[in-house]
Amino acid sequence: VLSDGSVKCSDQCAEQLVSSGLRPEFSPAFNTQYRAAFASTHGPLERRSRRPDRHNMEVTWDDQQAINSFGKLNNRLHELRAELAAKKKLEEDYEDASNELMIADEEEVRYVLGECFSLLSNDDAEERVTADLEEIQAETAKLKEEEKGILKKQTELKTILYAKFKDNINLEEE
Repeated sequence: VLSDGSVKCSDQCAEQLVSSGLRPEFSPAFNTQYRAAFASTHGPLERRSRRPDRHNMEVTWDDQQAINSFGKLNNRLHELRAELAAKKKLEEDYEDASNELMIADEEEVRYVLGECFSLLSNDDAEERVTADLEEIQAETAKLKEEEKGILKKQTELKTILYAKFKDNINLEEE
């Protein structure tokens, strides 16, 4: 390998480079006859490259908007999944509280309202827990529907973007 990054090579070396997808660079002192023989076998040296120039694809404004839209949807999907996990935990806590209220022997129980406790009758507390649980379940269902919509839209965008950019774009999660 020379200081400019080119490779000085023999016939065998040149053939090995070509078979591995690389283009040999010939020094000026190299046999001109071999250059001609190489060019007739493998094509002109100036036009050969290791692989097609896949990084110079044209990205239109619409393509960029689709990529940006996919990114925004992906961010929202991550937020939704975090919200769903929090709602699931809250739902489990309310179910546990409901079970505890059914088992409780006390007439009055302490019920948390915001940051303070309030004494409620056992029946009132059960009604509140049930109402809160139903509200959480409705919110969870709404979030799941939004998640389905996002996944559907992302699938549509993936189809469009992969059709144009093929393996030049990665839209998959790691």
